Amino acid sequence: MCNIVTKRFNECISLLKEKNVVKSARQLALSLEYIPQSMSAILSGERDVTIDLLRKAFENLPINAQYVFTGSGFPLLEDDMIKDTPVAEPCQNILYVPVAAQAGYSEQFFDPVFLSEMHSFSLPQFKDQKGDFRCFEINGDSMEPTLFSGEKVICSPVKREGGFTSLRNNYVYVVVTPHGVVVKRVINKIQSHGVLELASDNRFYEPYTLPADEVFEVWAIHLKITSFNASPSHFQNGFQENMKDMSQTIESQAEAIKGLNRTLEQLLKQHRASNMVR
Repeated sequence: MCNIVTKRFNECISLLKEKNVVKSARQLALSLEYIPQSMSAILSGERDVTIDLLRKAFENLPINAQYVFTGSGFPLLEDDMIKDTPVAEPCQNILYVPVAAQAGYSEQFFDPVFLSEMHSFSLPQFKDQKGDFRCFEINGDSMEPTLFSGEKVICSPVKREGGFTSLRNNYVYVVVTPHGVVVKRVINKIQSHGVLELASDNRFYEPYTLPADEVFEVWAIHLKITSFNASPSHFQNGFQENMKDMSQTIESQAEAIKGLNRTLEQLLKQHRASNMVR
């Protein structure tokens, strides 16, 4: 059971959430340079608040220190001070989901503690945009040549309202299912048949259907991150020249084979003619 100081601290944070000064436990932890998982444990009453965290909170938030330590006065400072004391928004708004974490993600995507343990980052074009984003790593060759294994896609969430009926046909999405995370081209048949048809750009893989009730999350892809081939240009040019020479050699051999076939046909005709004369 947490101590009385922790209870008062949590009460202050709850009031700041109501006033929209604090958005979430993760945002609060990042703004105070604290571990998100530990912050979640404090706010849930699993562990006590530390003196160092209290010091940072008093310096950055309109929390009444006297109330936290003694219980006297009001939990928060005056409302006009609250307006002038915004909490800095964390810039790391893209959560990275590597291949190794994707199986666990499909089982715990709703768990804030699990999500808080994953790495996050930001990019200039997403830094000032509101909302959470995901970066999923591509695994396998099913979406070649559109996406290759090892590439990464930056995505925003598709609203679940209406059962994902807003999904657009033939667009590529990241779909979170009970079986894992997949990247597929989607045919939306939820209204007509209650399923999504998931197709691969690599025609070796057959399309399949996914029941709507097995669709946990859907993420719309905005950006692809791919590795750069830093090999010298002369190496690439040499490879292209070799391919060109090989193509010319194959063409000349094909012509030689055609000429040989014509010669054989003439010899066969002459042989048949000589047999008929006899």
